[in-house]
Amino acid sequence: MTRHPARFRLIASVLAVALMIAVAPTLALAQPVQPVQPATLTLPTNWVKAYETPTSVDAWSPCADGTNVAWIESDRDGAHRIVLFDSVTKTTKSWPVDSSAGRLSMSGTRIAFRQSVGEEVASLAILDTVTGRFTEVAGLGNGWLDDPFLSGTKLVYSSYKDFWDIYVYDLLTEETTLLAGGGPGDFYEPAIYGDRVVFVRWMPNIQGTSVTPQVKQTGTPLDFPTGYSVGYVPLAGGTAYPLSYASDNDPSAPVIWGSRAYWLQGPELSAQPAIQEPSSAQMYDFGSSSRSTLPLSPAPNTNGFLKVRGDWAAWSSGAWAGSRSVSDGRGNPPTKPQVSGKGQVGSISRRTDGQLNVRNMATGQQSVFMTGTSFFGCALGAGLVTWGYEDVQNETGRVIVAQYVQPAPPAPVLSLGDPNVAWKVRRNRYFEIFGALSPVHKTGAKSVQLSFERWVGKRYRYQQTSMATSYATGSSSQHYGLLVKLKRSGRWRVRAFHPADADGPDTWSGYHSFLVR
Repeated sequence: MTRHPARFRLIASVLAVALMIAVAPTLALAQPVQPVQPATLTLPTNWVKAYETPTSVDAWSPCADGTNVAWIESDRDGAHRIVLFDSVTKTTKSWPVDSSAGRLSMSGTRIAFRQSVGEEVASLAILDTVTGRFTEVAGLGNGWLDDPFLSGTKLVYSSYKDFWDIYVYDLLTEETTLLAGGGPGDFYEPAIYGDRVVFVRWMPNIQGTSVTPQVKQTGTPLDFPTGYSVGYVPLAGGTAYPLSYASDNDPSAPVIWGSRAYWLQGPELSAQPAIQEPSSAQMYDFGSSSRSTLPLSPAPNTNGFLKVRGDWAAWSSGAWAGSRSVSDGRGNPPTKPQVSGKGQVGSISRRTDGQLNVRNMATGQQSVFMTGTSFFGCALGAGLVTWGYEDVQNETGRVIVAQYVQPAPPAPVLSLGDPNVAWKVRRNRYFEIFGALSPVHKTGAKSVQLSFERWVGKRYRYQQTSMATSYATGSSSQHYGLLVKLKRSGRWRVRAFHPADADGPDTWSGYHSFLVR
């Protein structure tokens, strides 16, 4: 998958357009200028736009953790900063960084990111968002460091020397441990959840010169097959093994949540070179040691992304315009060294109908959030979706934060059952009256009034009011009840009344008639 930040994509798009005009000026003059159509934002029910970066800045590399979102942005004058948005307080904070900062990963109050320190050297740094202190991670060695993923006090990352290897750095002990690597081939784009680390693995064909995809059993500690695959290794170290079949197309950066890993698997380039061929969303369940395909529709696009947090999944779909050109397959910035001879996944010049989809996999609720643009990454937080997109009209990358608002619970409906009493009772002796009551009230509360009337002459006349007591008959059921004695014989009737409160308006039950002897 390509990994250029927004500024590289925008520059590439501008240069491509300029080149086309320079090469074919006659054609450009002959064709009417088509107005640029803005991307369309459509937030579904219960989602609100919590924040969007202004048109005056370029923004990219969004990440999220809990209720916070972070990204990198730059002004027209070139000043760069990391911005943190708190979705609870709706406030932002920012810290200046070098223009080379990128690849953010957030965990709690820390943000890890990559920064260049030379032509072919990159380091990793951590920002404490409480103190504002920057700490360069020491002891990681020389060379290019990339793909920081922070989880608690553990930082996993990839490091390039002869091949890409994956290391874990402990922020407390400041110890660095090799998790996967040592050649041949590359391990990169790690992600952590609990004690598991997933990653992308590229294995060269040692015997030949071409990459030949092979299908092998997954979930067992076999040698990684030739080509690209997704793998797993314990955070404490141990045997790494593949979770996916091998392919000649670089999968998306895998994500892991709970006991499941997710990624996008692109089509075989040799079998289907068409750039509009969709990817498939793959899931590996560590509990059952099985791999399956997620039925996402519309299908994810080949160079897209898949993010999962809890029951929520977000992915990009839509076709790309332009042609595939061979690159290193990692989307490396211009200063990054070309590595390991990978050249299978190409760059795309422009996408015309990109679409961001979000689905709740537990309820099946699915919505389209944005259409008609290219996306620069996506991240899921606690009830948050944040993504970067290309604002063609303003020639900037933008970041939007959408927040899920829990629907208000339905107003309680007060229900008061008719009072129940034996059809014949004795005067001056206690008898029981009871009836149903919902919603559940506090046991012992005197919230129901019983109004008694006696037949006198030709009609019922009011006699007295007594307060009934609420008592529970189960976790979700409630009754009111009263022990009472009446002094006069004759025909009586009684009904219940609940005065208006938070549970509902004034509510009367029906009458119940009985005889006192």
